[in-house]
Amino acid sequence: MINYKQYRDHDRAHFAKVLIFSILTLGVYAWWLRYRQTEDMLDLQAKMVALLSEAMSRSMARQ
Repeated sequence: MINYKQYRDHDRAHFAKVLIFSILTLGVYAWWLRYRQTEDMLDLQAKMVALLSEAMSRSMARQ
């Protein structure tokens, strides 16, 4: 015979584990997205600086 109280407690413990795991997974995913976004932004910034410096050197060479 199944003891209902044990079953309920086990169910609650499982739910708590799943909830904690989900929150941790979402936190790691959000951190990774933010990290990737900052990496992309730095890459974009470096490209913009390179383009600007190239344009400046070309305009200086023309003069």
